[in-house]
Amino acid sequence: MPEAQKIPFLKLFSAWKPGEELAGLVSGYLVTRAVIDKHTRSIRASVECPNPPGEELRRTIERSLSLTYRVEQVELEVAGQPEAVPAPAAEPIPV
Repeated sequence: MPEAQKIPFLKLFSAWKPGEELAGLVSGYLVTRAVIDKHTRSIRASVECPNPPGEELRRTIERSLSLTYRVEQVELEVAGQPEAVPAPAAEPIPV
């Protein structure tokens, strides 16, 4: 997905006011897709992040978002963001 279509997590969920520590953890997250279903009162979002959260932290974020947005369920599909890894420099072989 082009970078222009990725929305910073805290920008998309701007009404969410997590604590400072939690805000710091999600500040690098990018939302690549989000669906709000009014019928089921749920939010589903696909998120890229440099360091995917553990299961417990993800659930904490989902619960906090559901309380903020007054929905029954928030489901985050989290994937690690591929980081550019420089190729190792070739070292001379001693002769």
